[in-house]
Amino acid sequence: MTRDLDDLILDALKQKKLSAAQILVARAGRMRLFKCYGKASEKSFFDLASLTKPLAATLLTMRSVQEGRLSLNDPVEKFFATKNLAGVTLTELLRHTSSLVAWRAFYPQRGIDLKTDFTANRQKILRSILHDKKCVVPANRGTVIYSDLGYILLAAILEKVCQKNFGCIFNQGIAKPLGLAKQIFFLPHGQKSPFVRSRFVPTQECSVRKRLVQGEVMDLNCHFLGGVSGHAGLFANARAIHRILQELRQAHFGKSRLIAKNTFDVFCQPPASRHLSKRYFTLGFDTPTQPGSLTGKMFSKNTIGHWGYS
Repeated sequence: MTRDLDDLILDALKQKKLSAAQILVARAGRMRLFKCYGKASEKSFFDLASLTKPLAATLLTMRSVQEGRLSLNDPVEKFFATKNLAGVTLTELLRHTSSLVAWRAFYPQRGIDLKTDFTANRQKILRSILHDKKCVVPANRGTVIYSDLGYILLAAILEKVCQKNFGCIFNQGIAKPLGLAKQIFFLPHGQKSPFVRSRFVPTQECSVRKRLVQGEVMDLNCHFLGGVSGHAGLFANARAIHRILQELRQAHFGKSRLIAKNTFDVFCQPPASRHLSKRYFTLGFDTPTQPGSLTGKMFSKNTIGHWGYS
């Protein structure tokens, strides 16, 4: 099996489908395989892209609900006035059923000046999500439309409730308690990176920034937001991700220091009655669908996970 995996990754490297990879396999909480390929070493960091949604926005919402700061039934209107999302709850944001569109280009096509006021950018994007009719399709409410916009809004809600910026909330609420402060993190604009550029795996030649993106977030909306958001922005390696997933596994068994079992069950258990032919998100996590799921045919219908593109 390991040889087949090696052949698959090495062939992808040869075809330039990727420049680097880390593969980590664990079973019953125990790591069974960890390998690096291409330009990656064990010390390399990857842009996690949309894995920021479950690993940061979702986990922090779990903790905030657990601590009584938030309720899953809270409407968006409790935190922000909105013309677009009247009656929409946090549950709908987490499940991608809020009627928000999948994506919009909020960033300027001419490029992004790193001397800009990113706080003003955040307020501008937030106003668009809350009030601009182009950001919603009301008829789609209740239907899964995988949306970056909902998780940008979730981060803003968490910031309002916790009275701290989202990167700080993540560091204090997830990374530090798990001993991962230097292994999974955001890279805010204007803040010097604690690591040399070569530690980061490059992602792409960016047509907007006119340079190779390395050691800065690839997602342009997150870049326009200052490098920190609920939909993208995290950097880490496979070991750090495994440590967080191990904590979730511990929560499933009622042994986590951070997340109670009943919280895990509410957020992470897919209903047994769901139809596998329809895409379904738990409160923050994707689940397999059939036929045609990117998870293939080997995963249980109870599996939860997520994809991240960079």
